[in-house]
Amino acid sequence: MMMATLIAACAARHSDANATGAAAKPAASNGAVPLVAAVQIDYSHRDDFLRSVTVTKFTAVSRIPIAPGEEKPGTSIFRFEGGGVPIWQIQADEGVTRELLTEIPLVAAGSKYAVSKLRYGELPKNFLQSIPEVGPPEPLEAGSYYVFEADRASGSASFDAIKIDPDGTIESYEAQPRAGESYALCCNVNADFAGADQP
Repeated sequence: MMMATLIAACAARHSDANATGAAAKPAASNGAVPLVAAVQIDYSHRDDFLRSVTVTKFTAVSRIPIAPGEEKPGTSIFRFEGGGVPIWQIQADEGVTRELLTEIPLVAAGSKYAVSKLRYGELPKNFLQSIPEVGPPEPLEAGSYYVFEADRASGSASFDAIKIDPDGTIESYEAQPRAGESYALCCNVNADFAGADQP
């Protein structure tokens, strides 16, 4: 499970399975304090570790109606639109470890890749950045949406969807991929997540 915590100055809000969907306190709206996302990463297996993280930016979302009888309490489905551009991607630097262990799985070396907290744009030790190729990623932007995907060596993946309101207010929800760029968000998503003009 991955939980996203978005931090702007001293304002923070944690997202988990029991999230109410309430918005965080607004960040500084004058742009003086950059918005930063910190991602908490959990592991189901003792020897599991983080293989990669990808952050994808979107400019809009639209709510997808759920057919009667298919509703899951507290869950809403949204299609993420406007680009779907990966803006930051990192992965474990397993090259040297693989050479040393040859045919042995990376279980013994996995602990150095078992990152428990990751701050957006800050490369952890033993990881390489592939997007962007050079320099830090672009700052998180008010009015945009982001999906954080954490992939583990066990093959499991977790997702969080984040909205940054124009005033700097931050919302984050657990997300489960659906078809295409659609995600089921949990739980109790704010009514204006897709914008005031959406039903």
